[in-house]
Amino acid sequence: MLALLLPGVQVFAQEAPPEELYLTQAGSRTCTLCSATMMLRSCMYKLGDDRWQQVTEDSVAVSAWTSEGMYWNWSYSIGDNTVNVAQQGCSGITEENLRDVLDEHPEGIVLYCGGSAPHAVFLSDYEDDVFYCADPAMGYAEKRITLAESLLGDRHGGQAQILSAVSAYWYVSSHNIEDQSYLAGCKEYPTDCRIRVRWDGDAVSLPCPEGQEDSQKVFRIHSGDHFKASAFLINRDGQYWYRVGEDVYISAIDARCVPAVEQPLPDIRPETDIQENTDVVLLLLEPEIPPKNTK
Repeated sequence: MLALLLPGVQVFAQEAPPEELYLTQAGSRTCTLCSATMMLRSCMYKLGDDRWQQVTEDSVAVSAWTSEGMYWNWSYSIGDNTVNVAQQGCSGITEENLRDVLDEHPEGIVLYCGGSAPHAVFLSDYEDDVFYCADPAMGYAEKRITLAESLLGDRHGGQAQILSAVSAYWYVSSHNIEDQSYLAGCKEYPTDCRIRVRWDGDAVSLPCPEGQEDSQKVFRIHSGDHFKASAFLINRDGQYWYRVGEDVYISAIDARCVPAVEQPLPDIRPETDIQENTDVVLLLLEPEIPPKNTK
């Protein structure tokens, strides 16, 4: 999920979902059901569907739950829309495979460990080699925590031990919900370039000016800052933007591409600067700026 490290300023960020998305299980045996409910809420939230708050444990139970537990494959309907959920059994899972699963299902999955003390969590995302989840169990619930901090961590040990104990996961296999998010209306072109900020401004959470379409300021940018851009976007108003991190955009008016550094990158240990009042971490590095062509 992180962009590649380059000389300059490296950014990584993720817009936190609303806390209301996370739930506490209603019964002592409904951890799997509650985790699936959070997965469906996350799916609809990321699609820009305001009905995500209507997805509750009780409404999901109608099609997903029996007295013996959750069905392997089932469908959830809301209005004229349907979300299909499937299960994949396994005997442990590697970090690499789990990252691949989350890359394919950014809404998250239900991660289940069986055995004598079975439990499930809503696995939401990862950063580097650390996985994050929302655990529906009392005392752990209603917040994003690392997988190792969950009840599974207390029962099995660290993250590696949890992954070794995974016996199944559920995921959204398909749906017919129209993507209503702002990004769905933008044209996106993958890129691999370094950009340099021309003058002071703001990085924002959507490829449009702050205050438009719920776009919010993420952090200040300053003249001379460097960022790794992973995509170039044209928004609904025909404006040009760069994506420099997950849910982080900089206007092409404020920045421009600079030549790539050809020599191998040095082994740099960046100092971490946590920006006040944000969840964004900037890795500040000494830039190696190619000499300006004066011809």
